[in-house]
Amino acid sequence: MKPLRFFVLASLLVLAMLAVALVPSSDKRLLASALLDAGHVPLYALLAILLLRLLRVAPGLVGRGPVLHYVLAFLGVVFFGLLTEFVQIFVQRDAEVLDLGRDLLGGGAALLVNLAFERRAQRLLASFLILLAIGLLGTGLAELGLIARDYLARDRAFPVLCEFDDAWEGRFVRVLDGELACVEPPSGWEVEGLVGRVKLEVAQFPGLLIREPVADWTAYQSLRLQIRTDEPLELVLRVHDAWHNETFTDRFNRKIPFAAGLSEIRIGLDEISEAPRGRSMDMSRIAGLALFAESPQRELVFYVDSIELAVD
Repeated sequence: MKPLRFFVLASLLVLAMLAVALVPSSDKRLLASALLDAGHVPLYALLAILLLRLLRVAPGLVGRGPVLHYVLAFLGVVFFGLLTEFVQIFVQRDAEVLDLGRDLLGGGAALLVNLAFERRAQRLLASFLILLAIGLLGTGLAELGLIARDYLARDRAFPVLCEFDDAWEGRFVRVLDGELACVEPPSGWEVEGLVGRVKLEVAQFPGLLIREPVADWTAYQSLRLQIRTDEPLELVLRVHDAWHNETFTDRFNRKIPFAAGLSEIRIGLDEISEAPRGRSMDMSRIAGLALFAESPQRELVFYVDSIELAVD
């Protein structure tokens, strides 16, 4: 590799590594975050090859044998991986062991592929190295694939937002300051499949959160859900869009009192659309909804199912 080309490529690689590892991400979407994480794999694969090329022309290492070059190249990947994770402690990013793992998987896979081509005359060994490299790459990119799978399942289920029956829902549904379990419906509740059992702790705003529902609600007229509780309680239903400025008045909020027993809630999307003060909610860019309690003085337990959109 010519010195100028090597320098340009190495410089671009360093900049890309800094962008992936150090630049704070303003996009909180799961897929965007997964793509950023997956970027460690190809970047450190390229880093490993560049280090290997550099070591082979470095003074004192020329002619020292390929094993030493490969070992040092991999140790270089380990060093840079640890360094970038350490630096993240001092910027607006979290140091993660998983990111370091992706660095090592990408770098290791690239070195194995390079070695396979250098040993291509030994076909059995080369094939084994290629298969091993594919396994490492697959491991490093597995989370991205799983998230993509769950997005597709979410899209197929729409206009159902959550029914607590499918594994993909665990990617987008969680409870803040509490617990969520998918259980058989309580006796007397005629519903197919499982329902969500939500237990909220004594906290400021404990609740059930659905992040990143399918964003375009414009073809529907109402939001519906079913709640069952053994004792009266009050919950707040919240909906916000992608332009939400994190203030109370810039979203839909409604306090809903629930009597003991089963309640079916229907809210018109026109009401949700007109809720933000000074603007209309963008019903083609809905970003999330929540069902939460305001500073409960005791633990709250309720069951929820069939959170979905409907055409009236």
